[in-house]
Amino acid sequence: MTQPIPLVVPRTILARGRTLMHQQCWLWGQDVRHFDGNLLLKFGFERFRPPADITASTQYSLSLSESLMVRLWGFGFAYGTREEQVYINRYDFRPRLMLHDSDRWEPPSTPLPPATDRWLFVAALRWIVSYERKIAKDQGKSYRNKLLPQWKDNRKVCQSPVVSWSQLADELAAARLDIS
Repeated sequence: MTQPIPLVVPRTILARGRTLMHQQCWLWGQDVRHFDGNLLLKFGFERFRPPADITASTQYSLSLSESLMVRLWGFGFAYGTREEQVYINRYDFRPRLMLHDSDRWEPPSTPLPPATDRWLFVAALRWIVSYERKIAKDQGKSYRNKLLPQWKDNRKVCQSPVVSWSQLADELAAARLDIS
């Protein structure tokens, strides 16, 4: 039996992915602080706060089906089944594998193994596209356009999150991810 090959994201995609993921985590934070109430909760996410004795990130979880889920934190996001998820850190776009992971409040303290499932990684990015489409439909396209200039790294703002994530997912689907 052959061992799965770790995914290696090409450098050109990695740089754009890092910027997009950092921006996206910031955007999710803005959705939490929306003037009309937390949009993540409005869209069906469950909020899980850390235990009272620690200062850490709140986790937002959304069940997409009986087996598929999304989890968001200020430090990244995970997408997949309860048994296996692709995890993407806010500042490092290299996909990592989370196995049987329980609720977490901080980024992993030890390095996670590289993800090996290209299609789970691409599906995770396509989920972000679907979320951004839902935001545009619910809040209007101007909602993100008004937010993005407020981002501290706004010199790196990507055009439209929908367009940017769609292009990145398409490039990853077409790229060779089994070599560096």
